[in-house]
Amino acid sequence: MAEADPHAARFHRWIPGVPELPAEVHAVLAAREAALKRKAGTDARDLRETLQGLGVLIRDENKNQYWRP
Repeated sequence: MAEADPHAARFHRWIPGVPELPAEVHAVLAAREAALKRKAGTDARDLRETLQGLGVLIRDENKNQYWRP
């Protein structure tokens, strides 16, 4: 049985322009959202890795992106 994510409470739904994130992260999240909408799994995965390199972890829930540092 999988354990619950101990960091789940730290995730925030991504809203374009939220001041907690730099413009570069917003740009990658917007590109990833577009990739998800067009069902481009490889692009979405690559952009997830880019976000990790920028210090942001991401999860998807009900067609929304959630982030945490």
